[in-house]
Amino acid sequence: MNHRLLWVLVLGVSMVLAVACGRKQVTQQDKDAATAFYQLAVNAFQNGKLPDAMAQLEEASKYNPDDVNVHHLYGIIFLGKSNGPKGGSTLASDWLVKAETHLKRALEIEPKMTDARITLAAVYMERQSWNLALEQLKEAENDLKYPAKTFIFDNMGWCYHMLGQEEQAVLALKMSVAENPKNCHAWYNLGRVYRDQGQWPQAADSFASAVETEGCGGFLIGWKERGLAALKAKENETAATAFQRCVEVAEKTKAFEEKRACKRYLELMK
Repeated sequence: MNHRLLWVLVLGVSMVLAVACGRKQVTQQDKDAATAFYQLAVNAFQNGKLPDAMAQLEEASKYNPDDVNVHHLYGIIFLGKSNGPKGGSTLASDWLVKAETHLKRALEIEPKMTDARITLAAVYMERQSWNLALEQLKEAENDLKYPAKTFIFDNMGWCYHMLGQEEQAVLALKMSVAENPKNCHAWYNLGRVYRDQGQWPQAADSFASAVETEGCGGFLIGWKERGLAALKAKENETAATAFQRCVEVAEKTKAFEEKRACKRYLELMK
């Protein structure tokens, strides 16, 4: 072996050992403290107080740098920031890098953490890296005990659609709504797949389920798409009802652009 290469390897191993030896041993007390700060971060996050959540996560990391839940929540927050207001000093792509780093670390610590894998898939979907997202989702699907398979199949369906694999897309989305018939978003995605294929009756039926299923009545964009699909399927009365509902929901949610769009469709139908 080249002596210079041998020296580099020896030096590298020595540095790793030095870091390992110098690293503070995490005690059970440290882990408990990290968990406490993590719970404070969760509470702050759920109440929309992101700076407070980040501060608590930073404290948690001081006590236990390998707390898998802390890394996962970091990933969720950074993923959310990538969808935040534009014009800040940090680009969306930079937030996604941060999210990916923490989520990969979470999976290094606990490879069977399905929630972290699904969140990592969402990061890849934001990047439109559909194949990478599918890899993570297929791994998540293998978790037989995971209780929310409907969300896995929903995202798988959209990835397949974006890759032009329409049969797999429809199959995955049908599996999603079979798992949970009240998954408004999966019905909506199924409608979009049928819409993009020009299958208007099927699209209209799927969009109908997206807005008429219990708990889905406030799904604004679903009402708009329901109306457009019904028009294409020559169901004018149904379309008018959907556009009117779109106007009502938009008014309540102050979505004025969507309100104007749906009112315009109503006027064009007269």
